[in-house]
Order: sequence, then structure tokens, then C-alpha cells
Amino acid sequence: MRTYSASGDRTVVGYISGKKGQYEVFYRGSFGDLYFHNSARNVATRFRKKDNGNYLGPDGSAYYNNQSVIAAIQNRYNLGQYD
Repeated sequence: MRTYSASGDRTVVGYISGKKGQYEVFYRGSFGDLYFHNSARNVATRFRKKDNGNYLGPDGSAYYNNQSVIAAIQNRYNLGQYD
């Protein structure tokens, strides 16, 4: 799924549950860093989409689909690893 914003196009990977509702997880371009948007700003997740379509975690772990990377980001969010 692709959404468009004033700051450029972005591809939505999924959503995580945050303190103020659902946060959209996305990246820009064909590959790159994943971010989520909370009510104030974009937050870097330290996960990255690779050019082969998989994702790479901050610890080097590989994720092979959107659901698995969203679950990993949600877990890190729940553990308080994003400020």
C-alpha cells in the first residue's frame, strides 16, 4: 500500500499500537529506514528495508515479511526502546 504526503511518497508497512492510538510504520523510496509517525514526529525504528524486499533489524536479524517486522517493532516499542 502506498500513501502520499506533502513530504514525498511513502510505502506503509503496517501499524503499531502506541500511547496515542495507531502509529503508521513506513519507509520512503524502494528501500530504506523504517519510521513510525506518532502524534508529534517521525521516529526512526532502526529497522531497514533491504533491496531484496526483506527487512534487517538493528541487531542484524532478518525479517521476511511485513507482519514479522511490525511485530518486532511493536515489541521494541512495548519495551520502551523508542523515546
